[in-house]
Amino acid sequence: MALIPSARYPAQTDVAAAYPQGKARNAVTFQDGTGTPLEKDWVNDLWGFLQALLAAGGVTPSGSPDQVGASQYLDAVQAIAEASAFLSFARLDLALLQLRLIDDANPFTDVAQSIGVARQSNGTLIIVKAGANDVHRFSESDDSGQGAIGTLASITSLVTDIAITAGRAVAVGTGGNRCCFTTNFGVTWTAGSDLGATPDRIIYNNTHARFMVTFAAGVNVAQDVDGASVWTNATTGLVSAQGGLANFSNGDTLACGLDVSGDVAIARSLNGGTSWAAAPTVPNPGDYTDSGWIDGNGGATIYHVGPTAVSGELRICATDATMNWQLVASIFMGVPITSKPRILVDNFFSVLVILITFGSGTVARVSRDGGVTWSERAFYKIRALNSFGLAQGRLYSSVSGELYSSMQLGT
Repeated sequence: MALIPSARYPAQTDVAAAYPQGKARNAVTFQDGTGTPLEKDWVNDLWGFLQALLAAGGVTPSGSPDQVGASQYLDAVQAIAEASAFLSFARLDLALLQLRLIDDANPFTDVAQSIGVARQSNGTLIIVKAGANDVHRFSESDDSGQGAIGTLASITSLVTDIAITAGRAVAVGTGGNRCCFTTNFGVTWTAGSDLGATPDRIIYNNTHARFMVTFAAGVNVAQDVDGASVWTNATTGLVSAQGGLANFSNGDTLACGLDVSGDVAIARSLNGGTSWAAAPTVPNPGDYTDSGWIDGNGGATIYHVGPTAVSGELRICATDATMNWQLVASIFMGVPITSKPRILVDNFFSVLVILITFGSGTVARVSRDGGVTWSERAFYKIRALNSFGLAQGRLYSSVSGELYSSMQLGT
């Protein structure tokens, strides 16, 4: 709806190229009827626009007139521009972050699929998808999918993570006994022993030859030598372990959680998860609104990302095996962060990715210098990603029955 002045007041407006719907005109003499009238419809047309602007920007008018330095209409324009950028590719670094559909010859058949991504020893990427319980495997060189190559055993709902070691991949997820493994690159899968709870993260510790799992709730980390036989829970020395697991290159493992005061806490194991002890934690651990997330992928540095009570702030910290945590960067997202951010690390390609879901979409940031500087935010498909993984320097994600891959993110 918008008024056309030249149609409403044909004898009281001028024709001008700069005003294709009509240009206002002064009267020749006082009240001679030749000037554009001050009339309720065109005033309401203007007021309607201004009030729609406030509503779209989520601004409640104060009742005072706008002025320079205190303009609620400007506030509304800025809010709308921010939201538009948040839900578009306007600030997308295409060279780094654009996701593209891959394997369109073998589309997923369900919407709620999930993936685990890792590089196998034969140079392929294994992507595990639950729901229809099939497994896809992709060539890292051209993203050519082999379609469903196997069927999962004992994970009857969603896959939450996958870990790889020489000749063996172990997937964990929800439903059934929550664990299965393959020794032939995903062609056949065998049920592992029941984990007893819903897993969140699985990693493999090469130094101690252990698979290790954290859970979506509770205070424990499970370990097992082959991810198939007997899972043993460790709880002593742990706080809630719901913020991920990460290995240093020397085999030491960190688990992230919250202590009894609700502050970020870090536990450390020197023996592959058999026993744990409190370790130095991130700077100002009481500032965070949840435990955050850690990842290190077997390198010399482990990273932590978490949201603080300051609206829209993410803090990225890092430590080496000396356990001297340092704040390396802060990112202000501009909107409150209500979901747990995830940090993914690929040491070989020197790339870090942070992912946060905001209900209507997922935002990503990428760093290629150890977390010091980060790319502008990018939003994928303007929808929340179902799940994601980082392998061979690429981000893989499932979105509404389709599989996507980023371009090469690192060196």
